Parts: sequence; C-alpha cells; structure tokens
Amino acid sequence: MKLSKALPIVEGNFNELKQKVDAACDRAGRSPSEVLLLPVTKYAPPIAVEALIELGHRELGESTIQGVQARTEFLGEKAASIRWHMIGHLQRNKINKALEYCEVIHSIDSLKLANAIDKRLDGEREGLEFYLEINVGGEISKHGLRPEEGSSVLKEIRALPRLSKSLNGLMTIVPQTENPEGARPYFKKMRELNDRFQAEGLLREGAGLSMGMSGDFEIAIEEGATVVRLGRGLFRGLPYGKDLNH
Repeated sequence: MKLSKALPIVEGNFNELKQKVDAACDRAGRSPSEVLLLPVTKYAPPIAVEALIELGHRELGESTIQGVQARTEFLGEKAASIRWHMIGHLQRNKINKALEYCEVIHSIDSLKLANAIDKRLDGEREGLEFYLEINVGGEISKHGLRPEEGSSVLKEIRALPRLSKSLNGLMTIVPQTENPEGARPYFKKMRELNDRFQAEGLLREGAGLSMGMSGDFEIAIEEGATVVRLGRGLFRGLPYGKDLNH
C-alpha cells in the first residue's frame, strides 16, 4: 500500500476516535487537552506508522523494545521526532535499551524493576516519565502490583534518588468485559487509588492515569484517564492483527 492511500484512512480513523474522546471528556466535564490519545503501533503496518508521522503525531506506543527498534530502523531520520512510549512488560535485561529508545515507560510492575531502572538513570536525560503498573483486576495472566501493594512500593520508590523525580502516575490493563460498562468499576478503583496516593504525598499532584484501550477508552476517560492506548480502531481498513514489527 502506498502512503497516499494510507494517509486518508489513518486520518479518518483518528478523527473519528478523537471525536469520541472529546465527547467522553464533555460528559465528564473535562477538557480534551487533558487526555492523550496514544497510537499503539505493534499490529499496524509500517506504512500506517509513517502516515501517523506525516499527519503530525509524535507520541507513539509499542509493546516491546524489539518493536521500537524495528520501527526506528524503518523510519530512519523520521524516527528522531518520535517520543516512544513503552507500554508492555519490561524485562530487567532490556532496561538499557528501553532507556535508550523510549521517553515514557508505562509498565513498572515491581519494586525490583524500579530499583534496577533507578540504578541505570543519570542526570543527563530529561523528559523521562514512568508509570507504576497496577493489576487492578487481580488477573494471574497480567503483570502489575496488587492494589494493596501500591502504597508500600510507592514509599520505596519515593526514596529512590533518580526514578522518584520522573514518576508520573499509574497504569493498568483492566479485565476484558463483553460490555464496556463492565470495565467502569476497575477504572473507578484506579482513579480512587490515584487520588489517595496523591493525598498521601506518594504521587505528585495531578498524577496521570494511563488506562483504557480501543474497546473501553470512553469509559476510562469518564473515570479520569489521562492517556488512552488505541490500536485496533485507529488502523481499521488497513492490514492489522498480527505482530508486524519484524
């Protein structure tokens, strides 16, 4: 597929999703400027990622470091303008690569990982952001801390000299439900946790909430999401559905 054909498809899909984001913000009495619509490109064809950049998008999400590297190689000089978000599980042996390629890491899912990241940070890199991942649904198949572990782990992270300065909020992937409304209790619980951790001085005032995907992002926004991670709906009409990074 040529870029000229992919451009109007991606632009149309994005505008449609942005209208839904704006409507959800309106229902919640929020400003659309409070919510980042983050394209997740793992299952998108390379030409669609190029189309996003041509349309002016600079914040993109990937699930693996290999995916970020593959996208960077494909895009060449264009990749220099991208602010990559790592949204998948991060293994400790991939921390150096993650810090080399990514500005935002959404998936700190243990104190061991937090400590390992802190040891690899230095004072030269600015603009980094990190989110603590909470397994709000208690699913065995998912990574993340149990909600009741949040306070104790955040207290430990607050004592870390480097990571604590860049901790930006909480992230979660909620259990799949047949009806998007079924996700609301999980998003509400995340908002309540975020509010409580801010009140306890464990998160900065106005800390972010990375939650919500293509099937439930409107509910997530109504419950306070500041980042929604969208893939499937954004690339409708293009080859999609398998890992196209390799």
